[in-house]
Amino acid sequence: PDAWERYQVNSDGSFQGDPLGALSREGDFDRDGQSDWDEYIAGTFAAFSDDSLVFRILDVSDEGRTSFEFFAVNGKTYTLEVSNDAKRWTREAFEIDGAPLQTGSAYKAAATEMSVMHVTHSLPRSNKQLYRLRVN
Repeated sequence: PDAWERYQVNSDGSFQGDPLGALSREGDFDRDGQSDWDEYIAGTFAAFSDDSLVFRILDVSDEGRTSFEFFAVNGKTYTLEVSNDAKRWTREAFEIDGAPLQTGSAYKAAATEMSVMHVTHSLPRSNKQLYRLRVN
């Protein structure tokens, strides 16, 4: 959206030129490896390379409990999905910092600033588990 593009490009005041030409759906204005569109969806700044959605596996226990870390942005909703084959994905219930979520498999961030959220959930072990984090 045009208003988002203007805000992103003009946020530090150093850009000269048309802000609407600087960002594109496929582009990567800050060269952080995430497209400008992905940054729009994630709620991160497309003009700052140190601000992006990162989803990392921190630990996998012998009991099959996996801990993840990601940056949550105020107003965004996150769901965790799992697959064994990258074709069929199912939502997984998870907890944030040990507190079970009331809604089951979605987390709506209410922080006024970006903060690190540790996500943990349990699954039976199989040969491989693929995870993805959806942002709305």
